Amino acid sequence: MGSAAGAAVLAFPLEGRRITGGGAGTVAIPRNRLAHSRKGRRTVAPLAMIFGGLLIVLGVAGFVLTDMAHVTALIPAFFGIALVILGVLARKDHLRMHAMHLAALLGLVGLIVPAIRAAPNVGTLFDGSADRDKAIATASQLLMALLCAVFVGLSIKSFVDARRAPRKQPGA
Repeated sequence: MGSAAGAAVLAFPLEGRRITGGGAGTVAIPRNRLAHSRKGRRTVAPLAMIFGGLLIVLGVAGFVLTDMAHVTALIPAFFGIALVILGVLARKDHLRMHAMHLAALLGLVGLIVPAIRAAPNVGTLFDGSADRDKAIATASQLLMALLCAVFVGLSIKSFVDARRAPRKQPGA
C-alpha cells in the first residue's frame, strides 16, 4: 500500500486536501465536483420525473374527486409538471447540477407548505367532522408533503453519494 495510487485510494475521505508521506511525495486528491454528471452514474433526473408524474396523478385525482370545482386541487400537478421539466433538463450534462438542485428546492417547498396547510385539519380527517372536499384537500396536502419528503430525502442522498464518489480523470 506504499504506492501513490494506494495512498490516493486510502485517503479519499480527505478529498480536496494534499496528503504527504510514504516515498511517493505529495498526492493531491481532486475535489469530486459534478461526479453525478459523469456518464454511467445514477442521477436524480429519473426520480424527479417519476415523482413529478406521481404528483400530477395526485393533483388530477384531487381535482376529479372534488367534482372539478376547485382548481387549487391541481397544485400538486403544477409542482409535478415543474419536476418533470427539471428532470428532462437534467438529462443534459451541463444543466444537471442546477436542474437537480432546483428540483430539490422545489421538493422542499412542496414538503413544507402543504404540511403547514394540512396540519390544522388533520384531526378532522379522523373524527369525521370535515366535509368531503375539505377531507380530500387535507389528504391531498398530506400525500404531497409525503411524496416531496421522500423525493428530497433521495435527492440529498444522491447529492452526498455524488460528492463522495471517485471521479474519473480524463484520459484514464
